[in-house]
Amino acid sequence: MSCCVTTDCVVLQQDHGKVFSVSSTIRIPVERKDNGAALSCEADHPALEGPKRIRHYRLDVYFAPTVRIIPPTGILREGDSLSLTCSVTGNPLPVNIQWSKINETLPERAEISGPTFQISRLSQSHNGTYLCQAQNDYGRATDHYTLLVYDPGAVVETHSAVPYAVIGGVLALLVFTIICVLIVTIWCSVRQKGSYLTHEASGLDEHGEVQEAFLNGNDASQGKKEYLL
Repeated sequence: MSCCVTTDCVVLQQDHGKVFSVSSTIRIPVERKDNGAALSCEADHPALEGPKRIRHYRLDVYFAPTVRIIPPTGILREGDSLSLTCSVTGNPLPVNIQWSKINETLPERAEISGPTFQISRLSQSHNGTYLCQAQNDYGRATDHYTLLVYDPGAVVETHSAVPYAVIGGVLALLVFTIICVLIVTIWCSVRQKGSYLTHEASGLDEHGEVQEAFLNGNDASQGKKEYLL
């Protein structure tokens, strides 16, 4: 999508009695977030007396709608009231918002006022999925809400406020720490055992050399005795 501005940037130039029209064109790729943005075109020329010529222009970007149902907080039980709000954006803004229920008709006690949907005195027969739909010339959008009504005395387990991602991260860090401790412990144990075996082998070698020297001494003594006899 592009925006072309020409008429807002006109400068008159006069040369020997001739008048010329000078225009400037700008092309900008726009998105829905640019809707309502302000642009200014400023002209400055020596022939222009007084303040600079400035024209302002506000972008009008057309786009398909977006729909989001704002759900109620807490648990709904029989006898409570339901109130849903359908938040709609778009340009042009959809004026016709439709509420419906999947595979069923809307309850008799349902009240619709534009983007607001209400049911008083809920019962389990109201359980189901409700839709909010909005449409303009550039597209259509839908959001859904699943209603679950509990018995007045039903005990409902609520989920922990701590996100599951945080719990998973803590567990992963704990497992990683345990693995690191085990690796360091095994490495130190193997190294200590290897050092002990090395010292023990060195002691045997020393005793072996002493024993060999002792035997050699005995042999020499026997040889000497035989020589004397």
